[in-house]
Amino acid sequence: MTHKLVEPGDDARAAERLVALITRYAVRFDPVDRITFYSGIVRGLAPIRAELQTQMRADDIPKD
Repeated sequence: MTHKLVEPGDDARAAERLVALITRYAVRFDPVDRITFYSGIVRGLAPIRAELQTQMRADDIPKD
């Protein structure tokens, strides 16, 4: 089961609250653990980024 803190259609404030939560949580780690923490987040976001890029490219293709 995947828990989503920000759902599609949520406003920018929801994303800002999520970033603030991650930042506040991460500062509790020492620098090495902080790097691991942020790296894990980036790896988790990579598939979402790739899907968004695909959708954006599809939107850029002229429809005749």
